[in-house]
Amino acid sequence: MSDRGAATVVAAAVVALLVAAALVVATVGQALVAYQRASTAADAAALAAVRGTFYGRPFNRASAMAAANGGRLVSCRCPVDRTFARRESTTVVEVTVDLVALGTRTVRAVGRAEFRPVDLIEGSAGADESRPPSTAAR
Repeated sequence: MSDRGAATVVAAAVVALLVAAALVVATVGQALVAYQRASTAADAAALAAVRGTFYGRPFNRASAMAAANGGRLVSCRCPVDRTFARRESTTVVEVTVDLVALGTRTVRAVGRAEFRPVDLIEGSAGADESRPPSTAAR
């Protein structure tokens, strides 16, 4: 028996392993980018929605912001509240991605935001609720 051609078989196996590793790395990279995109869209949607809870139509604002960031709004917990109370919104956004090795997949992310309408009142921006109001010396 001869060892002639054995190096070709080994080289072909190494090339196949390198191609497989490249596919795995590309797929994982695409998935991470898609998750980042979904996360950004979800956070932007939550920010738009939480301000919308005071001004009105939070779902529409969240949906538009998610779409502007390449996502689709799946849900929005953002009830309208016209008081000056602190409020939160939570959004779920999904992004569709075409992965090299796995085909088309959907990635979801959750975004949360908080809003204090009292900060809109002139002079109260940056006020710290934990400190009592200052009293002037009499």
